[in-house]
Amino acid sequence: LIALAAAVGFGVSVALVKILTRTEPTASIIFWMLAVQAMAGLAPSIAMWAWPSATAWGWIVVVALAGTFSHFCMARALLYADATVVVPMDFLRVPLTATVGWLVYSERLDGFTLVGAALILAGNLLNLRPAPARPVPLSRSAGT
Repeated sequence: LIALAAAVGFGVSVALVKILTRTEPTASIIFWMLAVQAMAGLAPSIAMWAWPSATAWGWIVVVALAGTFSHFCMARALLYADATVVVPMDFLRVPLTATVGWLVYSERLDGFTLVGAALILAGNLLNLRPAPARPVPLSRSAGT
């Protein structure tokens, strides 16, 4: 249920970002997105807070920069393309993450992961195909 709620929240977030790209600059969208996320995470953080180690702070900065850059790229992509094209491309992070896990951490890739990656890639390729051209109706001249 939590994953389902996260999916709904992500969908709402993408739709709102798409709407905001019509009138707002990308930097403004990212600023307010990060501000809202920081406020939403403040209460749980205070309740469970433990100071990170010095090594963890470096990784926290890396994750923060990567996450902010990811949000920036998503907002820019939604500015130039429909969400129906951008969001399926975002699903590529699943097989890419699995590949990094396999290469860097020697995680095992099972059949389900490979089939899922193939489905994601096939779906993206199908989604990027141009729509078939609609036939233009021939107009009759007034004299015939």
